[in-house]
Amino acid sequence: MSKIFSLVCLFFILLSSIEAQNPQYETVTVDGKSFYKYKVQSGEGLYAISRSFSVSVADILRSNPGSNQGLQNGQELLIPVAGNIATTENVGSSSPLVPLSAATPISNQGGPIDQNINFNHTVVSGETVYSISKMYNTSVEDIYRLNPSVKEGIGVGEVLIIPQRRVVSEVKEENYRYHTILPKETLYSVSKTYSLKPEDIIMANPGLSVETFQIGKTIRVPFFESYQVITPYDAQTTEITHKVSRGETLYSIARMYSVDVNAIQNENPILAAGLKPNMELIIPVKRSSLEVTTERLENDINNLLNQTTSPERVGVNKIGLLLPLLDETGGAHLRLQEYYEGFLLAVEEMQKRGANLELYVFEIGKGDDTKKLESLLQTLEMQSLNLIIGGVNDAQIRILSDFSKERNIKYVVPFSQSNGEVLNNGNIFQVNPLPKSQLDKAAAAFINNFRNSNIIFVSGGQNDKLDFLSQLQNSLRGSNI
Repeated sequence: MSKIFSLVCLFFILLSSIEAQNPQYETVTVDGKSFYKYKVQSGEGLYAISRSFSVSVADILRSNPGSNQGLQNGQELLIPVAGNIATTENVGSSSPLVPLSAATPISNQGGPIDQNINFNHTVVSGETVYSISKMYNTSVEDIYRLNPSVKEGIGVGEVLIIPQRRVVSEVKEENYRYHTILPKETLYSVSKTYSLKPEDIIMANPGLSVETFQIGKTIRVPFFESYQVITPYDAQTTEITHKVSRGETLYSIARMYSVDVNAIQNENPILAAGLKPNMELIIPVKRSSLEVTTERLENDINNLLNQTTSPERVGVNKIGLLLPLLDETGGAHLRLQEYYEGFLLAVEEMQKRGANLELYVFEIGKGDDTKKLESLLQTLEMQSLNLIIGGVNDAQIRILSDFSKERNIKYVVPFSQSNGEVLNNGNIFQVNPLPKSQLDKAAAAFINNFRNSNIIFVSGGQNDKLDFLSQLQNSLRGSNI
């Protein structure tokens, strides 16, 4: 065992030595910036190379156009020297945006993406490709297709490309899409981009505040025209007509409207014969330059993110526990009875610590039959609650969510569900352990039960448990099984 430990230590010492020897690569200067010249080794990908040189994939792509199409053995790359990489532009003090953290996100794309097609997601601790796919109603395969390197695993801070999908709720007739906040964007500019009221965006994103509205954050946008193509507000243009006066030039006209000369020429083919007095030109003017918006009004809109409501103090906390305790389908009632017993112990402990609680327990009926639940919601006991806990399927959760929103009552979904209500209702709290911790516990349980067995993995067909299989295989190797 000591020999294995020594070999592992030696491996990391050698690895550190190799990484510290970046200066051994030839250094060149291009446009005043320093780069290492590096030849791709067999099987290497952009992500692995970026980690070796402590730079982001985006930095490599910017310096090597076309490298996003794939790398070849022996291909020469220019790798930016880490100390010479420009830092991310910070947001000005007048903007409600919060600057990115000091860690540079690891991007899988070379430049800005068209958010009509895709958007970005920054990985946070505990997320897996599978959990991200469920979050955005897409598939693991689609994420792999847009981000080939993530098949090797994802890390905190890595930026993934996610396919844009407009979600249409048949029940609530609510359409929405996703938007990744860009540098210099504010609540005001995002609302103008989508021709929405700022309040619409805040309502679609419970918990959105000056702290969470930041570059790289992905938010939901109400979307009523499912296939409408959106252009960022700062890039939106509108056409006006300009009658040429004697002595004017294309350059002077372009400066008058703050547009590019080429933009005017593209809109006016008649300019091929030259500019003449009294000629009427179409000028593509930025929409933002025509709309009269005072700085005070824009700041007032952005300050909506600062508004918070103080919690209401109550003498007695009335809690309602609503579960199908009598539903014997698949033995569900036994699991719920165990949950109920544990819940009572928690309430008793809180009361010992001084909490003033009144608990109301309701049987809500079986399966998707919600008549009993709907009847309960008409009672005075339900309408006087301060907290609701319960619901085990989508039908029950949807009804309880609507009730909590209408009555402004906090609502806890006690079991993990792939349910969109948590995105629609700011009063909802969903109990949802981090996928990583669930995978670790499942792998540990598997090893404990089958440590002495011959384990065979069969591949082929569709599999939505790839994250678990990867974690399990790593755990088996770590346990020398």
